[in-house]
Amino acid sequence: MRAHHDAHFASYVSKLNAALPALPAPPVRDDHALKRLLRRLPHVQPPALRAQIRNNGGGYLNHKHFFSCMTPGGAPLPPQSALAQRIHSQFGSFHTFETLFLDAARTLFGSGFVWLVRDAQQLRIVQYANQDNPALHGTVPVLACDCWEHAWYYQYGPNKAAYFAEWWKLIDWPAVCRYYEGKA
Repeated sequence: MRAHHDAHFASYVSKLNAALPALPAPPVRDDHALKRLLRRLPHVQPPALRAQIRNNGGGYLNHKHFFSCMTPGGAPLPPQSALAQRIHSQFGSFHTFETLFLDAARTLFGSGFVWLVRDAQQLRIVQYANQDNPALHGTVPVLACDCWEHAWYYQYGPNKAAYFAEWWKLIDWPAVCRYYEGKA
């Protein structure tokens, strides 16, 4: 994870910081402004700048969310939390949710992220290619799993299922709850 964070994530930050000044009115550099910018991305000109912002802005937001939902050794989902209750009511059990989420991660073709997102008050497990971010789709990000090869291949080789199983053990569920509740 150190190389993933210190090299890949840092590269997105650097390239995004280099692209933003080319905008006619560069946004304030905070995550909310960046999400607003991504939502109005079709209006960004020229197309090369649009691609830089989509790829590096999405890469930055996706990785920041990914890393912020992990902690060494993981932290359990509080059983009385609103998220635990929603998972149980919507998926039937936490085990069913976990199976569906990890199946989505294992079956994502190519590169991208698997997300648990909130749309209105419903949870959905979605696969987004490349550096697409929930902000592009009008949903609220709750949990992100990086499915790009750089996330798993260095340590796990072709056994990406082992990466997902180990990643699952690192999830900081109280942090994920804060995203679900809109407090993060």
